[in-house]
Amino acid sequence: IVENPATAQPTGVHINARNPDDIAWGINLALEDRKRLKSWGKNARQRVLDNFTWQKAAEQTLQIYKEVV
Repeated sequence: IVENPATAQPTGVHINARNPDDIAWGINLALEDRKRLKSWGKNARQRVLDNFTWQKAAEQTLQIYKEVV
């Protein structure tokens, strides 16, 4: 379950984290379909591997430095 709609599909659903009913809805949606939940987990893991590694952070930092200089 993610709060950011830009990353909500296909790694989860968009919820309002300040609304308990919405949180409950998201949890129930995730738990009612194990296949979907497994797919979300697999997709989320791949997104992390593709976008949030130390290598990726270093590349992005280097790119910013190049743009500044």
